[in-house]
Amino acid sequence: MKPSELLNRIEPLGEELMHSLDRAWNRPLQLPRGQHLILPEETSQDLYFIESGLLGIYHPMPEGEEVYVGFGYAPDFIGDVVALISGLPSGYGIKALRGCQLTSIAGRTWNALKEEYPALNRCWTKVVEQALVGRIDRELDLLTPSPADRIVRLHQRSPHVFQQVPHKYLASYLRMTPETLSRNMSKKRIE
Repeated sequence: MKPSELLNRIEPLGEELMHSLDRAWNRPLQLPRGQHLILPEETSQDLYFIESGLLGIYHPMPEGEEVYVGFGYAPDFIGDVVALISGLPSGYGIKALRGCQLTSIAGRTWNALKEEYPALNRCWTKVVEQALVGRIDRELDLLTPSPADRIVRLHQRSPHVFQQVPHKYLASYLRMTPETLSRNMSKKRIE
């Protein structure tokens, strides 16, 4: 799937815009497991389309721990939205948890296309709104005191992550140890 096809599913874009997007998403990138797409405190205004693989969005803690706050997998978009919008670094890092195949578009090109095509701007608003709802749901997950309840909430919202994301990263995302995740998943029979 191409980025234009995914965007067109969200908001009808028209043939001219689809061709413009196909020409603009023209920078392929292979990222081996463990390699960073964006380092913490780096400013990257590019937007990426994940064709294959798995990426983790994390915040580095002073003790050296990486706390995962999100994941990206095909077919979807990923990037440093804070930098894309404001030009400032977010403090988050994005790295490959599995080997990835991506395609990117320069932020300035993306912004120019959104200015030129109102349909793309409407589409992007919907993408950002969906991401915001997901972030709010995550915040609610973290306010749930019971690890078992956090697991159930995530499973109800996004059951596919339990097959796609290694459990040590899911445990970090849910703010629990891998052992707590495993024990509670066995009790609830979540796979």
